[in-house]
Amino acid sequence: MSNYFSFQNANALFRNNEFDKALKIYYELEKRNLPDQLRKSLRINIKYCAARAVASVGKIGSFRVESIDEVLVDINSSLQPSELKTGITALIRAKNASRFLRLAVESVAPVVNEVILVDNLSSDDSVQIARELEQKFKNVNFYRYDINIPVVGKQHEEAVASGSKNTLGTYYNWCLSKVTHTSVLKWDADFVCIQNNLKKLISLYSLDSEDFEKVIWCTGLTAYNGINININSYYDEFRIFSKKHGGFWENWKGCETLTPTISRSPRKYIYPSLKNVKSEEPDQINLMKQASPPIFVEIKDHHNLKSETMLLDRRDKIDNALIEKYRHDRLDYIAPNILNIFRILIVLPNLNLGGGNYWAKIIIDQFSYIGIQACIGSLSVSGGGSSNSFYGVNKESIVHLNQDNIVEVLNKFDVTISTSRLEFSHEELRTKLFFFTHSDTSYINKHIINKPFKIIGLNKATQEKFRANGREIDILRNYLPKVMVSKNVRRSSKKVLFCNRISEDKNIPMLLSAWKLVIQKIPDAVLTILAGGADNKSSDFNHARALINYYGLSHCVELLPSVKNVEPYYIATDLVVLPSLSEGCSYGLLEAINYELPVIATDIYANNEVTRGYMPTFTFPGLKDVGKDIFSVPEGDLYGSLLNAVGYMNLNIFYQTSTNGRVNYELVTGYFDALGLDFKLHKNNIKTLVPTLVSKKLLSEELPALQLHGELCSKYLENTSKLSEEILSAFTNIENLKDKAIELKTLISPEYFDQARHLSSLCNIVFGDKINFFGHFDNSDDGL
Repeated sequence: MSNYFSFQNANALFRNNEFDKALKIYYELEKRNLPDQLRKSLRINIKYCAARAVASVGKIGSFRVESIDEVLVDINSSLQPSELKTGITALIRAKNASRFLRLAVESVAPVVNEVILVDNLSSDDSVQIARELEQKFKNVNFYRYDINIPVVGKQHEEAVASGSKNTLGTYYNWCLSKVTHTSVLKWDADFVCIQNNLKKLISLYSLDSEDFEKVIWCTGLTAYNGINININSYYDEFRIFSKKHGGFWENWKGCETLTPTISRSPRKYIYPSLKNVKSEEPDQINLMKQASPPIFVEIKDHHNLKSETMLLDRRDKIDNALIEKYRHDRLDYIAPNILNIFRILIVLPNLNLGGGNYWAKIIIDQFSYIGIQACIGSLSVSGGGSSNSFYGVNKESIVHLNQDNIVEVLNKFDVTISTSRLEFSHEELRTKLFFFTHSDTSYINKHIINKPFKIIGLNKATQEKFRANGREIDILRNYLPKVMVSKNVRRSSKKVLFCNRISEDKNIPMLLSAWKLVIQKIPDAVLTILAGGADNKSSDFNHARALINYYGLSHCVELLPSVKNVEPYYIATDLVVLPSLSEGCSYGLLEAINYELPVIATDIYANNEVTRGYMPTFTFPGLKDVGKDIFSVPEGDLYGSLLNAVGYMNLNIFYQTSTNGRVNYELVTGYFDALGLDFKLHKNNIKTLVPTLVSKKLLSEELPALQLHGELCSKYLENTSKLSEEILSAFTNIENLKDKAIELKTLISPEYFDQARHLSSLCNIVFGDKINFFGHFDNSDDGL
């Protein structure tokens, strides 16, 4: 009797137009074991009540269809183009999708104007979940397509061949008829939306405010068993189209297709490009697709294994192979969940371009690619990025810190990575804080070794020095996107490139001194100095220009400010020289190897970790001994000590033995004369050429100033000569070095040019959870 009583209660609510309350009772009754006559009456009442409910909330046509005849009539209830609201609808078709349906809808609903969710005869909890989602979100409308439809592949082909109206095309177009907005996004019931990336797409193409006829290609990643994410598994289809301008599905060989809609569209975009790709070359289109940021992560597990008859293309075969490969991994959590909830802050000492700050740009790009919101925190408003952007980072994503607001700002983020010293009360900090050191010889090391926070370094040398002082750190190597070098590229064997910062430790004066000797042997050789992070008005740039002019090298040395695209310079050269005295993990060195170029780099720990004996290294006697135990080097003395070790004099030496604080001009002039330089030229640039920082041990009164002056000159001239000989030797052995460069690139690519591996390392360090990013199977492990 309780079933009949509940049924009558629901009928009373139905008569009072309380459709939602009536349906809730009806749906509960539907789950029970009922007499046939009561179940028949229940189904009739559900259908009529649902239809009234649909009409009352503005749904389109029938809420539920059970025959193709109903479908063909109901499709005509679709809104006319002029009735559509401007905006974007995510269209989801679901069948037995209860595992991830809630996640799919909850992630995309807050981003789009509307979600149309259609269930097709699910036997799991999908219908109940869909009803709950419809109640939870005002912009979600749920429909039911209770008709057995042919599956993708042979069944669909046979249905089309027989002239049946019961096809995938009919199903998709009935779903489309429920859409009330101008643009449509094809969405799946196992897609987790990468919200930041989809928001950027909608904004870029004005999908929520304008309407024009277009189709947009966008893609996603695949997560196998929740944690193994394939970043190269792009989904090759145009997912967004205009309903207002007549977009619809048609039947194709083994499935439905949008091909005619795509073909006639006057505008075709590949996110995030605003270029109309109708006239683009296929190779260029393929590169654009591969660079497209994902807007979703599709979750797959053993339930998604397809039979042979349902495998439409190579991607299906790869999916099957990867599902098998990772099927025993535990599905404890869904890794894509983190993409929409974490906020990252990277704290820098300033917004200068180049150097260690370029690392921040790469990290921002990596986080942004997978949709994680990342911002820059600056302790100084100075630098090239302060006016409009920092390497393309919007002004809104740059926050300025000071001693008073450090904790307040940091606590707005889930994770903070700082390359700067931060002084604050640890008890008030809620963010997960990491300190990052760029080098085994960085001044920051001694300040962070005893901090109660995790530390990240760039190389093994740094890790070993921290370990020797009782502290373990993580290593996150620098990353650059892998470059494909054309076999047809022709380089000049008499062009040399320096592409790096031109700060004190990069040893530009000695490079120019050496180049003066090189052109005595090869008069038509040309050196290009591409000043990373420097504009043509900076003091470093002006001083380098003055040196070039004074040496009389303007005809064979090209000095250029920082540029956005360095590729033409690497393509045009045949040899890279990097005589730096200090490096962490040089982007200049990695770029040279990436472009398969021979490179001469200084024999220091960080460079050797990358070159591994494949490339010539230039040894400065005594350089490695400086900062061997960086934690014992007095603060501020490091660069001065490094430069002094190779023969530079320090400004402090110029002032020594002086009682009135004036420069000892006799000593200074003698030093410059010995190097063939005019002191008058450098009078206002002493700080740039001759660093102010020097170890006090070198200023001992027991060491006469003139003796020191003589020793430094001897070192400088000897090292200059050796550097020029190394460059000349490389020229004579250039073809062999080219082959070695290609071998080296192959060897180190997994560590420095593999986006997936870098993302895995980055996320595992920062989030502390196992997330395995990988690229699709290579030829050695295809499994197909």
